[in-house]
Amino acid sequence: MIKASVEETTYNGYKGVVNGRLTDYFTGKNITLQDIKQKNIQEFYQYLLAEGLSGNTVKHYHANIRKALQYAMKTDIILSNPADKVDLPKIEEYKPKFYTSDEVKTLLNEVIGTKLEIPVMIDCFYGFRRSEVIGLKWSAIDFEKDTITINHTITQSNGKLIIKDKTKTKSSKRTLPLEPIVKSFLLELKEKQEELLKAVQKYIEDKKVNSIRISTRPDAIDKDILKMLKKYHVKTIELGVQSMNNYILKRSERGHTVEDVKKASKLIRWHGFILGHQMMVGLPESTKQDEINTAKELIKLKPKIVRVYPVLVIKDTPLAKEYEDGEYTPLTVTQAVERCKDIVTLFNKNKINVIRIGLQNTEEISDPTEKSSQVVAGPFHPAFRQLVESSMWYDSIVNEIKKINTKVMKVKIIANSENINNIIGHKKENVLKLKEIYEVDVSVEANDEIKPGKFKLEILKIYE
Repeated sequence: MIKASVEETTYNGYKGVVNGRLTDYFTGKNITLQDIKQKNIQEFYQYLLAEGLSGNTVKHYHANIRKALQYAMKTDIILSNPADKVDLPKIEEYKPKFYTSDEVKTLLNEVIGTKLEIPVMIDCFYGFRRSEVIGLKWSAIDFEKDTITINHTITQSNGKLIIKDKTKTKSSKRTLPLEPIVKSFLLELKEKQEELLKAVQKYIEDKKVNSIRISTRPDAIDKDILKMLKKYHVKTIELGVQSMNNYILKRSERGHTVEDVKKASKLIRWHGFILGHQMMVGLPESTKQDEINTAKELIKLKPKIVRVYPVLVIKDTPLAKEYEDGEYTPLTVTQAVERCKDIVTLFNKNKINVIRIGLQNTEEISDPTEKSSQVVAGPFHPAFRQLVESSMWYDSIVNEIKKINTKVMKVKIIANSENINNIIGHKKENVLKLKEIYEVDVSVEANDEIKPGKFKLEILKIYE
């Protein structure tokens, strides 16, 4: 009940209070909910003060205890709320502490050149909440009007990032003047980002590079960014969509929504870029039908290219912790192949180019048994694309064999040379399965007069 009415970070704060000193104290004294008295609560507060906690902290404990007991009274577990009779300690007057100018200089010198330089420098001028400064986007900076707007936050709870297009309170959403020194710093930063794009321009002009392709988050796209990318001959923008189900996106801590994907895709296409999408199978709580629905929704957004990846569990990630705790079970290779097969088929039917299936094999992304691998578990296979496409060919061949009115003993499959390996299958898997399951001997012949993706089937021998 409480979790549904408060922010996740607030809820986890309450949970930490309950699971810490509060539970330990009352459990240790064998005091049950029905037995709790004003005296017990008063003694608990004295205990907290003796432990060195401030009166303000005790007040926070009291707020949680009182609310919980109020609910217990409402549900007839107890007759009255003993927390209403407790005397609270005096609240110390808040005395803010400020850095001196020398301390600020020392701090800034320490963070120069580090990831903390930008947020620390901005905070020194504005005093933003940590969630506010971390959540700043370029779209929040108006260099023409010289303003900076707070309307986006990033927090962390239990190791999970919580990204929101809103502030802690309504009054927290505010627009402030952009200080000249901050403006200068941010403009310099933006120029450095553009320098990376500028470095490629010579190669484009010399026709050594055709274009630039980038990958980014759906919620990182806006009109200003697209105008800048257009200026530097970026041709293709791929969005890390992963799912078109808001629940699964939230469960996977993606930090963006389905609406972000739709908005970004529309903007990218409207500005004349080639649109690409990346989706995943096997995300926490995602079903095969969820993934098919995602593919169908992406098709509506008209991408030119897509990538399809099965989820792998990587070391030292929240998902790895879920896997170790038994809260997440990754797909097997067979399961991942079956899910990807149906999705790729959908994209192919809609003439959307699937440029990658499965993650590229690298030193870090490799078989979990390898020492250098960062993969803990999941459907990793160095030839994952071939497994998927071979399975698709197998289904097509089986369908053709089933159309024959008599039981066949031996057939020949004639196809374009570029399809031969997938027809045979990884380690001849398709040929072996057809022999084992359907008792059909299969031979394969290359003929480039056959269009890629097509094949002919010749009956060589039937059962008498």
